[in-house]
Amino acid sequence: MTDGPAVDTPPPPDETPDLRAALAEREAEVAALNARLAASQARLAQASEARLRAAVLEACARAGVRDLSRTDVCRAAREVFTLSDGLEVVALPGVEAPGGLDGWLAGLRRTGAAAWWEVAAGAGAPPARVPADPPNPFARDTLDLTEQGRLLRSQPDLAARLRERAR
Repeated sequence: MTDGPAVDTPPPPDETPDLRAALAEREAEVAALNARLAASQARLAQASEARLRAAVLEACARAGVRDLSRTDVCRAAREVFTLSDGLEVVALPGVEAPGGLDGWLAGLRRTGAAAWWEVAAGAGAPPARVPADPPNPFARDTLDLTEQGRLLRSQPDLAARLRERAR
């Protein structure tokens, strides 16, 4: 017996190529599984985004948010809400949103996001001078490239609808 450290003996030379081939095979399997995992995570993220958007749009309909403002509301809601594992809409950690989506929208309505809702008129107040149909920057008569660019960046859904309407 020797008192020195144990030394691993290398495998016999005839086993080394087989081990390398098996290792390469396992590494290829791991890479394929990682690719499948990444694809599944991407699909899950898309489904979660679609579910959150649908919930926000439902809350917008209940709260009377303008159709043209709903994309902006969805964008703002992503900063406050997420989906739980049970697919329920919940506030992000550290964010207070009492009353869920409906309470959050009601709070925004009270605190000044008035552009998202229809302008109230009545009780003797003169009607707001909001044009019934604002000019379409994609139409030949009211072509406005600056406004087109702004809409394409800020409200791509609205820009697509206006472009279709102008055809």
